Amino acid sequence: CHWLTEDNQDYVAYLSIMVAGGACAADSFWAMMVERQCTDVAAFAAQCDRRIKHMPAGLAEVHREVSDGLRRADPTPFKSFRRHEYLETIALMDVLPSDAPAADVLNQEIVITAEVLDVCQRLAGQGALVFGLSDKPDEASLPTAEMARQGGRGIHDTPMKVYGPLLR
Repeated sequence: CHWLTEDNQDYVAYLSIMVAGGACAADSFWAMMVERQCTDVAAFAAQCDRRIKHMPAGLAEVHREVSDGLRRADPTPFKSFRRHEYLETIALMDVLPSDAPAADVLNQEIVITAEVLDVCQRLAGQGALVFGLSDKPDEASLPTAEMARQGGRGIHDTPMKVYGPLLR
């Protein structure tokens, strides 16, 4: 359904929550997808608007948040989803002791592979400008102002363990 989601994770999460939460029955959703009855996520949200009175409070709150963002043409209309994404990502970076068994680290943390780090360091040592790009929005990448005041870091500034053999 790329034609509908436009590869936007906010849209994918919203559609999934609306279907899983019962705002749109799964069989109706798939019929709409097969017949391409919804031209975009805003059209889907408009259909959900008609059922908002029957939604549980939390589901209605999600719907309102995304609908409001869509009306503002915000490319990141599901801010609370992205904030949770940031918190979950940070919670999985360098949380175990440095001497934790590799199996535990690989099962419980986000790590960078030694090969990637090695290549980056070699290239930087030879004068190359090494940088990374991400399509994650700020809400999924950076702490809130309050979190930053308390020492929170962006995911790009958060230490992580290195795993694997070097290329040497």
